[in-house]
Amino acid sequence: MRTTPASYYWNFVVPNLEDLRENPRDLRLAFNAAISAFHMSDVFFKYYERHDPARLSGRNRESFLKYLGVQERSFITVQTAATVYKHMYTYKHYLDGHSPASFGVVSKSEGEIVEGGWSDPFIDAVTVTAKDGIKRSLNEALEKVIHELWPKILGNDLKD
Repeated sequence: MRTTPASYYWNFVVPNLEDLRENPRDLRLAFNAAISAFHMSDVFFKYYERHDPARLSGRNRESFLKYLGVQERSFITVQTAATVYKHMYTYKHYLDGHSPASFGVVSKSEGEIVEGGWSDPFIDAVTVTAKDGIKRSLNEALEKVIHELWPKILGNDLKD
């Protein structure tokens, strides 16, 4: 079976978000969901570059990523988290003592920080603090990207 945008969406993107929903403060699960949701852009772009270039409306990869960020601002938050993971420099790590899965890192990449929810007991989510200093819920951004942006972009392809 070849990888299509729809098969990647249903087999990786959606299940990774479902795992995060079960443990919304888990940094590892949040990174997995962010990476697959962001990488969906590569799967989509490469697939249609080969099979139906008109679907890209003449965009190159960079302009396609910008287009996605305009369509759904939360895509930028997801992209930030995926980029932090790829270029991770851990400057703080800690255990909260509750379970082996509670190990957390605060990661920095050019001023961007991703934190597990256990760093703040009042936040039941993983957060992203971007270069602008604003802290955003990665969980909420993933919900918007996965359940609003990608279905809009994929359209009828999700039925395949």
